[in-house]
Amino acid sequence: MSLKPALVKAELIENIGFGKDYFVSWFNAPEIVHSIKPGQFVMMESGQYLLRPFSVYEINGDEIGFLYRVVGGGTSFLSKLKIGNQIL
Repeated sequence: MSLKPALVKAELIENIGFGKDYFVSWFNAPEIVHSIKPGQFVMMESGQYLLRPFSVYEINGDEIGFLYRVVGGGTSFLSKLKIGNQIL
């Protein structure tokens, strides 16, 4: 399967904190969930002018989740998003 790069806006629907500095962010992203699998990477907005790679944690219907640890500016930006925020 060949994937074409695309810029897609996705809406944050849930941001769950686990212990210290670990989060799972869930986005509604029907445009990409059917062409990607857990373990693959998605380039996401990081609040720092550049897109950053995040590994897909889980897919559930039209929703895609990313598990990460806050270690810098990009993951800090992602952990502070509010429900309804949209990112690339």
